[in-house]
Amino acid sequence: APPVIGQDTPATATALATFQRSVVLVPTGTLDDATRAALALPSRERFFRTVLRVLRERVVAADLSCRERRRAHGWRP
Repeated sequence: APPVIGQDTPATATALATFQRSVVLVPTGTLDDATRAALALPSRERFFRTVLRVLRERVVAADLSCRERRRAHGWRP
């Protein structure tokens, strides 16, 4: 028989963990306060936060790449 809606199953925990990762929360797979708050946000707000997270990650990656190239060529601050 299919699980009852609202029942805590491994599939529910996996879905929650996936959502938590997408909004940069610790992926616990449980419906904690932070996850509830993130779920309550309008989808547009979640989209903007995702874009901001991706941009931050790219800036950090680019900065690390530049630092590595500088070190490879003997540049010191």
